[in-house]
Amino acid sequence: MSVPEIEAIANAIMIAGSETTATLLSGMTYHLLKNPETLKKLAREIRGAFATEEGITLIGVGKLKYLLAVLDENLREPNSFIPERWLGDSRFASDAKDVLQSFLVGPRNCIDALNPRTTVVELRPPAITQKSWEGQEMYILWQKDPLYITLTARK
Repeated sequence: MSVPEIEAIANAIMIAGSETTATLLSGMTYHLLKNPETLKKLAREIRGAFATEEGITLIGVGKLKYLLAVLDENLREPNSFIPERWLGDSRFASDAKDVLQSFLVGPRNCIDALNPRTTVVELRPPAITQKSWEGQEMYILWQKDPLYITLTARK
């Protein structure tokens, strides 16, 4: 490979490995803090599955149905946040959910597809001052507004 080809691939990897995950996790954080019952349900699932931080594995995280639904819900209809649509809720029976390939599949899938699934923190909502996370502009990358939250270590 030539140096320009290597540089182009390196740039793609840096964007794929940071911007997509940052956007997904920022949006998920916003929606969870705006929907405290959803956050509680997700926290119960995660805490019920793992006794210790060391117990968190990629295989274990892959079994967390509600977490996967919350992640998928970030990449869906923009005017609602209903993770249950991915879990058989009858309101969404006619949705073609199999068309969502947010990180693609197969040999050309996103190299960072599993990263958001392994990022687990405790979220404590401060006063949410943003009126709308969904109203942000996008050019080449999302122009993310600040998301004011406090992260604390789980005790």
